[in-house]
Amino acid sequence: MSVLLKKGELAAAMGREATYVSGMIRAGYKMLYGTQTTLKHALAWRAENPNFRLVDAYPSMVSKRKFKTLGRSCKSPSRKPQVAGKSRESAHSNAQ
Repeated sequence: MSVLLKKGELAAAMGREATYVSGMIRAGYKMLYGTQTTLKHALAWRAENPNFRLVDAYPSMVSKRKFKTLGRSCKSPSRKPQVAGKSRESAHSNAQ
């Protein structure tokens, strides 16, 4: 008999994270026994769905990855940049 695995155990057996298995479930994978399934059953589903990608199950991940790859900082764009200028100390030393 095959060993029944929970989501985290299945993810570890597949060499993935639990979010990957959650994405599979979201994309239509049915756990064989409620909250448990077998590795063989999960791998069979993956074979039937070779084009499955985690970003297909979570479309919001696309914009987050795109944002990160653009090299933008997390600071709000409405924030004014700091202007480089003379410090008070140098301004006072020039006045003397």
